[in-house]
Amino acid sequence: MREEYVNIPRFMEFINNIAMPNLDHKRKLIGITDAEKLTIESREIGKTMPIGTQTETIAEFPTPGKMIDRIVNPDQKSMLERLYPEYQWLCSFAHGDQNASFFRTVLDERSPQTRFTTSDERANIFQKQIAEDSVLYSAISAVQAATEVAAIYPGNIELMVKVSGAWEGLNKFTLLARSVWERRARKVLPLI
Repeated sequence: MREEYVNIPRFMEFINNIAMPNLDHKRKLIGITDAEKLTIESREIGKTMPIGTQTETIAEFPTPGKMIDRIVNPDQKSMLERLYPEYQWLCSFAHGDQNASFFRTVLDERSPQTRFTTSDERANIFQKQIAEDSVLYSAISAVQAATEVAAIYPGNIELMVKVSGAWEGLNKFTLLARSVWERRARKVLPLI
């Protein structure tokens, strides 16, 4: 933003007097070094590194797929490996991959492809292929997150009972939940 607005005085006043000091304060609070800041500015906007300053190695953003390999607990790793394809499917609608584009084309009322399906058929496809999966994956992920909290606090009996009850319901409803239960949750929670 600073580089885009460099010739607009009223924006530069805001950026130099308010935005940059605030960002610099937050940068220091979270531990980003001066060398890391200069490295980013060099990479992103081509700013020359000061003489005597070495570029820093800055790790890539830890995407879920990359983080699975860092998991040490084999049960957690197995559970995450099982959930990852479902995560990819849901994310495809935000990132525009081939399958998501197909569904958007088929389900969009303005698309010429709709002549091959009725409105009810499109609603049914959306419900079964997208909406139900989204809710199901969210529910399983939320209960698994609660399971991981229960693993940290094994003495919290009320939490253990409630999370076990949630798994009991999910396991009756879907095989995906059963898979996650078997890979991780069963080892954390009392038997249902």
